[in-house]
Amino acid sequence: MKTMNKLSAASFMVMAALFLSGCNDKNENTTVTTNATDKCNVESINGKTDAIVYVKRGTVEINGWAFDDAKHAVAQDLQIYLVGAQGKSLTAKDPEKIQRPDVAKVYNNKELTNSGFKFTVDTSSFVPGAYGITLKMLEGNTQSVCQSKKSLVIM
Repeated sequence: MKTMNKLSAASFMVMAALFLSGCNDKNENTTVTTNATDKCNVESINGKTDAIVYVKRGTVEINGWAFDDAKHAVAQDLQIYLVGAQGKSLTAKDPEKIQRPDVAKVYNNKELTNSGFKFTVDTSSFVPGAYGITLKMLEGNTQSVCQSKKSLVIM
């Protein structure tokens, strides 16, 4: 039960951070449209496919696939967010692109062949605990947010 409370808190923190991420100190009239999507999957963390993956602090590899559902194309600007119950967060950008012909086949769209990703994240400064994983695809003033079903627990 304690783990579920931490995971719920982590999920809440992730969503709050995502909605606030468009804020800055400039006085601009910028509207950012946020859409939820399910066109992503974090398949493994350090090679493990469990729903909750336990790792030591240090370098963590997060692999999976994602694509822009509105355009039916590979996301050009893909980012990953790790947010813990204590509010500590990390944003990683520019993942290594991985070919995923299986995703292209399932969605019957050859444009999705390069929808795979590998993020290499340094978690050495993170405090031990559970972290939610969210993918964000940016395109102009639109962001598509995809909540992963996996959680990362740093020991």
